[in-house]
Amino acid sequence: NKIASAIGSSPLVLENKIYVTTEHFPNQSRIQQINLGNGSVEKQSELFEGLAHSSIASDSKNFVFGTNSGSLISYDFEKMR
Repeated sequence: NKIASAIGSSPLVLENKIYVTTEHFPNQSRIQQINLGNGSVEKQSELFEGLAHSSIASDSKNFVFGTNSGSLISYDFEKMR
C-alpha cells in the first residue's frame, strides 16, 4: 500500500503496531500507526512542516523524529498532538 510520497525513516515496531514517518511533498511529514497484521493505516498525525529525516524514537507514549529543516517533532497518539 502506498501511504505517502516517500517513507522518511526506518519503521519502529512496538506492541504489534508499526510506526513510520512519511513524507508528503513538497515539504511536510507525519507519523503513521500501521496495523502489523494487515498493513492498514490505523492512525496518523496532522502534517508537520519539514521532511522527516530521522528514524522514530519512542517511550511507548511519545514518538519523536527530526526533520531536514532542523526541527525535532514529538507526537502523542493518545492525545493526538
